[in-house]
This record gives sequence, C-alpha cells and structure tokens, in this order.
Amino acid sequence: MGVFDKLFGKKKKVEPAAPDIDRMPPMEQFVYRFTQNGGRFLLAQTAEQLAAYLRAILAEEEVAYYYVSRPGLQKMALDNDIPMRIAFPGKPSEAALLSDVMYLIRNTGGLMISSLQTGGKPLKDLPQVLVFVARAAQLRPDMHEAMASVNKDFHGQYPSQIRTLTRFNDAQDEASAKTCYLILYEESGTDKA
Repeated sequence: MGVFDKLFGKKKKVEPAAPDIDRMPPMEQFVYRFTQNGGRFLLAQTAEQLAAYLRAILAEEEVAYYYVSRPGLQKMALDNDIPMRIAFPGKPSEAALLSDVMYLIRNTGGLMISSLQTGGKPLKDLPQVLVFVARAAQLRPDMHEAMASVNKDFHGQYPSQIRTLTRFNDAQDEASAKTCYLILYEESGTDKA
C-alpha cells in the first residue's frame, strides 16, 4: 500500500451496475441481447435513413454490392440506387447479404431466418457481412412463440433451413463468424420498404 493510500484511503473501483433486463420494454430487451451477442443494431425511421445506412455499411465493410433475394428489398434497393444483384455472387467476398428476417427472438437476441432469407444457400456459403431489415411487429418473446407463428403463417408449407442466429463473430461456429447488422425499420408516415 502506498503512502497516499494510507493517508487518504484506497479508492475502490465502482463497477457499473448490470442493467435490469427484465424491467426493460420488450424491444429494448431484444436489442440489448442482440448487441451483447455481437450484432450491430441500427434504427431507421425513414426510407432515406434506411438507404443511407445501407450505403454506409457497404463503405464500412468495403464490399461492392448487396446480394438480395427478397422482392420487396430488391425494389427498395433499385428505388434508392443501392448497388445490388439478385444472382448469388461468384465471390461472396465482393458482396453483403441484404434480407429480411422471419422473427426477432426477444429472450435470446436472435434472428430467425430460413431459405427465404438466404436464397436457399447454406450459411457457410453466404457473404461475410449479413444485413437484415426487420420491423418491431416481428418480435416474438421466445422460440416457442416464433415456431407457433411459423405454423400459423406457413400453414404446413414451411420454408427449409429454418435457423436462429444468436451469436455473431464467434469463431467456434462457421455461421456465427459473420458480421451481422440489424436495421429496425419503423417508418413514420407512409414510407414502406
């Protein structure tokens, strides 16, 4: 113990208190867990803001364009001059995946996706950068509720490759060793993506 510690007393480091997740609103619980899992979260309130985020991600991740298999997102990309292709890239390192999600899973901070979102490609074959666009209405409390929604929404004609991504930038799992962005798009007014 140093001289100043003896005279003035040793200062204790105060650790910040862990947030009380159970007291957070449901979407905040999801966002907290998603970012704790290594995901990158953005909130867009207009189509212009969404397009700006998409352009910024391309620049930040140094990729040339998005691979987009979902028609609604293809139209949005075309309308906003966002570089994209609808054919799977020959070199996945040149592209980022742009897609929607089936559901957001609150209790794990996970994203439920399927072959609809990946264009039928296995996760290991997808680009390194994954960018998902979702709405708050896609939030489900847990996997049980998400699977109940799948049963209701698809009436027995389920998409293949249903999977929930819950860890990102995790070298132990090839699918998790991806950079994952989630843009929650809650438009104000009449904008639609």
